Amino acid sequence: MSGEALVDYAQIYVHDPDRPDLPTMDECFAGQANGPCGAAVPDFLFLVTGLRTGEVGFVVEWHDEHPPLDNRWEEIVEVSLPGWMGRGVRPLPPPVLARVDATGPHR
Repeated sequence: MSGEALVDYAQIYVHDPDRPDLPTMDECFAGQANGPCGAAVPDFLFLVTGLRTGEVGFVVEWHDEHPPLDNRWEEIVEVSLPGWMGRGVRPLPPPVLARVDATGPHR
């Protein structure tokens, strides 16, 4: 998937669209001291961007191997995603990781 993601209050949520509830920011970032990715709630990823409202480029890629780091990004963060295994279009074997790469004023 590649395109624009709608950002509101500098937030992007990655989750099942049929999810009946949205966790709070505090729940998503529980146990973290800092960083743009809140992954403490199973099946939910809370991302914070540098843009308050609008659209940002957003790409989702699947890699069978850990991809190399790309030095063109100013910020690179990886988080484990609990609870994402075995559902959806493609069952995901553990561990499932998300890497968020960002650059520029709207990262």
